[in-house]
Amino acid sequence: MTQTIVSPLAGLLPRGRAGDVVLANEAAFREVPKVQGLLQYVIVNPLQPKTYEQARRMLKAPWCVGIGEVHPEEHGYRIADHGEELFAFFEVALQRVRIEAAEITDEAKRMILYENAARFFNLGTNAQPSTGGS
Repeated sequence: MTQTIVSPLAGLLPRGRAGDVVLANEAAFREVPKVQGLLQYVIVNPLQPKTYEQARRMLKAPWCVGIGEVHPEEHGYRIADHGEELFAFFEVALQRVRIEAAEITDEAKRMILYENAARFFNLGTNAQPSTGGS
């Protein structure tokens, strides 16, 4: 069976002035399970804090397979201003998202988070994530 992962465009547009992300996520959450093979990525917007709790709830559903939509440009914020709260949330969310293909270890979680941070913060290719040791 072919699967397609979607997010609601109503939670991303118009660019720089995205509408109500909570309502858009809810609409997708209701519609996605009605279509065989359709899965959802929930949208998180730090300017709409209700999206964090909403994502926690939605990620428990088998058709909501991840947080796939974090768009600073669409939502009108700088990742540098909200990165700490976003990446802290992603760390919790990674513990909640079941990845069927392989078990994710703590080290793998740190690498995933680091690689996302490296993309957003331009950390470069030689830097390494902290393992908590000295």
